[in-house]
Parts: sequence; structure tokens; C-alpha cells
Amino acid sequence: MKADILKLNEDEVFELARILDVKIDTIPDFCDMIAETYSLSYCLVTFAEYGAYGCSENGGKVYVPGYDIDPIDSLGSGDAFSAGFIHTILCGATMKEACMSGNVLGALVATQKGATSPVTADDIENMKMMDHDRKICKELEKYII
Repeated sequence: MKADILKLNEDEVFELARILDVKIDTIPDFCDMIAETYSLSYCLVTFAEYGAYGCSENGGKVYVPGYDIDPIDSLGSGDAFSAGFIHTILCGATMKEACMSGNVLGALVATQKGATSPVTADDIENMKMMDHDRKICKELEKYII
């Protein structure tokens, strides 16, 4: 049995690189190397309010900027991102759509106290419909599609 998806946050990327004794030139290069080495379907890195980057086994690369929100508690946001990503991928969507869903769920969780506050389908749709400013990581901007 093996993992098909690896999701890390930015800090975890550097810790994993240290453990594996791998030099990081760029996070996208690191993701490509990890995905290829471990035959992953997806390697994802979240950047808190700056969104998420992903690469896929077929060579796809995408960066989806995060939402400019007023966070209350970020606890559980990464797990919410993972849940949104996996659910959307299993529904047959693209990596970009899955990262967008993950960002929506992560942002919603960050606007609530605690990691297990309920999020409804209406909450998700309302978040998608709101015209939030986006926070862009300049180093990843070229991967926006």
C-alpha cells in the first residue's frame, strides 16, 4: 500500500527536505522530485493565506492564490484543505478545481474558532460567490492557470 497524495505546508517542505537530505532550489522543483521519486499522483503545498501549489503525475502544475480573509483560528485549515481537495478530485475534477475547493474550505475553517466547527454546503457556496481579494505568492505566480 502506498500514498497517492502528499500534502505539506511550507514549513513541512523544508523539514522533509532536511530529513531526506535534499537541497531545495524551489518548492515546485522539490514537489516534482518528490512526486517522481515516490510515484505520487499529486504533491501539494499549502501556503496559509497565500493558497496552494500542486503538481501531478502527468506533469500538471498549478498555483491557486489564497483568500484575503480575517482569520480567527487557523487550526484545522490544512486538514480542511486536504478534505476539500480529495473530495473534489474523487468527484472527477481537475487539480486546479480541487485546489480551489481546498482553499475555500481552509479559508472557511480559519474564519471560525476551533478546528471542528461545522461547515455547510451553503457556507461553501457563499464563500465561492463572495468577491474576496486574493493573496498571491509572487514566486508561484507563473503557475496560475
